[in-house]
Amino acid sequence: MPPETTPMMQQYLRMKELHPDCILFFRLGDFYEMFNEDAKLVSKELELTLTSRDQGKPEAQRTPMCGVPYHSADAYIARLIAKGYKVAICEQMEDPALAKGLVDRDIIRIITPGTVMTSSMLEEGRNNFICAVYRDSAGTGLCFCDISTGECSVTSFTGPEADEHLYNELGRFTPREAMLSDGAYSDGALVDFLVKRLDCRCENGGEARFRLDAARTAAEKQFSAGLDALPAGAPVVDLIYAPAETELLRRAREGGHQTANGFGLLVNQAVLSLEHFTGTAIDAAEMKRRLADVLLP
Repeated sequence: MPPETTPMMQQYLRMKELHPDCILFFRLGDFYEMFNEDAKLVSKELELTLTSRDQGKPEAQRTPMCGVPYHSADAYIARLIAKGYKVAICEQMEDPALAKGLVDRDIIRIITPGTVMTSSMLEEGRNNFICAVYRDSAGTGLCFCDISTGECSVTSFTGPEADEHLYNELGRFTPREAMLSDGAYSDGALVDFLVKRLDCRCENGGEARFRLDAARTAAEKQFSAGLDALPAGAPVVDLIYAPAETELLRRAREGGHQTANGFGLLVNQAVLSLEHFTGTAIDAAEMKRRLADVLLP
């Protein structure tokens, strides 16, 4: 017989269903709690005690759980992020003492290896890049973005030396996280290089998130430096726009971050800076709004 599903657990399961690839930190009073498979995983990875909400019931009817104090959660999240996991923060949106019935909760932040903003989770003196790679028969588009500083650089490769240039740039920037189009994700050698050589978290972003028409519009809207500011003759091809904007800035907004307003163009392994820019954190209310208003579905 499965564990009893209380209204609170139903709320938890709804949030988990929306973010199945994340470890869900679910706020309960002074703790963030994890349940079921998340609880088993976190207890193993962080060497925490695995308990149950239903100690008086048979083992088959118990719900595994483990928790961490909310005031020290960043340290635990940092350890999970360092291991390549994604974490979704489900916060109480009202004072439990004033709530009528079940406390309203919502996801306010999604933290991934490439979208970390909290200084305690960043390695001092080192960039924290997320990258996007788009590949098709015409060539390869590549973009790097450091959400914590706003630095964003793009380039593209075609011809017989495209793979060599791609691997060189990936090795030089050493991204923590990579979003790949279907064409890029199907390249087993590329995925192996990112995961095994660079210790980079990889995710298949599909093709819809890299749609050229939407990406071009979003890039032109986002980058105040202006695409017309690129040097004459710069190799800005259609492949650039998709990874440069669509996936990286979508993920940044999911994490609740204000992102870059200019970018650099990688040419012959050098960066041509068009504008200096920084990222700015936004408050929880704005985070919640942006979660419902990302660039692309």
